[in-house]
Amino acid sequence: MRFIFTSEYSSSNPTGSNSMEGLEAMQLYPHDSGSEVFVGIGDWFGQSATPDERLDVLDRTVMIRRLVPDYENQELDRFVVTDNDGRLHWRSLANLPDNCEWTMGANPNPNHVWTAVGPVDPACPDGDENVGIGTISLNDGTKLNVLENTPHSSLANRGLFVRTEIPSGSSGAGATCVGARAEAANASTNVGLQGAATSSSALAAGSNFGVEGAATGSGTVMNNHAGHFTATVANGVAVTSNRGLFSTATNNNGSALNHGGEFHANSSGTNAMNRGVETYVQGTGSSQNNTGVRTYVYSTGSSSTNHGVWSRVDGASSSTNIAVYGRVGDTLANHWAGYFHGRVQVTGSMWNNGTFIFSDADIKTNVEDIEGPDAVELLGQLTPRSYNYQSVQYPQLYLPGGVQFGFLAQEVAQVLPAVVSSTIVPAELDSLGNVVHPEMNVEGINYTALIPIMIAGYQQQQATINSLQDQIATLQQDLATCCAAQGSTDGRGMSPGARLRQGFGDANADAGEALRTDLIIVPNPVADHTQLRYKVAMPGRTRLEVSDAGGKRLEVLEEAVREVGAYTHDWTTTDLVPGTYHVTR
Repeated sequence: MRFIFTSEYSSSNPTGSNSMEGLEAMQLYPHDSGSEVFVGIGDWFGQSATPDERLDVLDRTVMIRRLVPDYENQELDRFVVTDNDGRLHWRSLANLPDNCEWTMGANPNPNHVWTAVGPVDPACPDGDENVGIGTISLNDGTKLNVLENTPHSSLANRGLFVRTEIPSGSSGAGATCVGARAEAANASTNVGLQGAATSSSALAAGSNFGVEGAATGSGTVMNNHAGHFTATVANGVAVTSNRGLFSTATNNNGSALNHGGEFHANSSGTNAMNRGVETYVQGTGSSQNNTGVRTYVYSTGSSSTNHGVWSRVDGASSSTNIAVYGRVGDTLANHWAGYFHGRVQVTGSMWNNGTFIFSDADIKTNVEDIEGPDAVELLGQLTPRSYNYQSVQYPQLYLPGGVQFGFLAQEVAQVLPAVVSSTIVPAELDSLGNVVHPEMNVEGINYTALIPIMIAGYQQQQATINSLQDQIATLQQDLATCCAAQGSTDGRGMSPGARLRQGFGDANADAGEALRTDLIIVPNPVADHTQLRYKVAMPGRTRLEVSDAGGKRLEVLEEAVREVGAYTHDWTTTDLVPGTYHVTR
């Protein structure tokens, strides 16, 4: 049975099938068995075909206008599918084969998404079939590959943008929002998050950031961290290296500036506490080796300047500025606020309340005594000086102001070269690498090394003093015997002498002329009064001193600048007890 049109299309009646007379619309076709009828929709006669299903649509599609939303049912778990011939079937959602190979748009449509790139696999997804957004050329081993290459220089291109937030007006108390979380597990090398920034050689990039973090607190925020890293190892797990943060910067260009890590902490708030880097290390296991900050600088380039730690503080003069600060809880033997292997250079003054120098006998060899006469001779060749540092000419040395006392290294080197050494003060550069102060060579003196020489000289002088005291004691006995023979029981014996003191007289004068004083004591021994008569051979400062028999100075009788000539000093001696005294000029 066929359903056909019996009249032609009329333009006066534009409704209808818009077809010609004899056009077939539907056909009822009995099955070969004669026990059932197939209903076919379409021009089967015109196509020389017959329907072979209970309802067979020859062409076009099927639309049921009132199916949606009248028959929506979210509880049903079956859906309609078709085979390659267009036959309808139903299938349970539980038996869906997850065939995730689908595309949106056609290549090279820029708004395209490819999933499960690869041959059709009814077991999709699996480890070999990946997802590409913006590309069908996936990197090996990448499950999700996103490419953003929109050719617009004014755009801020982002391969992936994720925003997680609590809806406005909702209470976020107790909630945690994570913009993106990446995890890696069960591989020989596990990287939770990896970032790489690469600029083309044909384009100039202002900045490349492998990973950039920004944290902005607009309300009351307890902790505001642009980057927060935690490395945790389970108990009993053997891990060779555990780092909360690991960073490497490589740049082989000339005059390159490489920062493995750079941190800025800026605040204009009153009473703010700013820390560029803060580390906290807590070790509770025995025999641990804990380090708050450790740096290692390795350079094979010639003429390099390498700093393990470089710190600078610029603050107001009213501030307390400390470039490096170290502290330990107590002063036990193995507790150090600072510990250095090798030489330490300090420009400016250094304050401390005790300094110890390695002096263990077990670390020394070729130990010999310093001979006293040699030490006295060496000390006699040294020239103490007073001086002022050129602080303005050499600000990088932070030299102290005011009058200083010491020696000149070049002069000491001629007498004791072993206590003089030279060092290089490194060049000082600004933030752009320009030389502010060039490097300079400076000589210094090991003043500590002079102490043993001074002690050896002191010991020699003390031995000489002891010998002289023994001689004086003998002379005193002889003099007392002489005075007793003269019948004097209340006499005061005077022994004239001469001494050339530093700062008195002309140090360049002939030694014999300088020591010649012609000092005469009249009378001697004395009772109550005497005269000291002397001549000055060279103009200069003159001093008359009185000492007891043991060499202790009692008083200065006279001190003045004298010209060449003869002089007399009257002296009343009634305040002296009977005994022997020495008068020295």
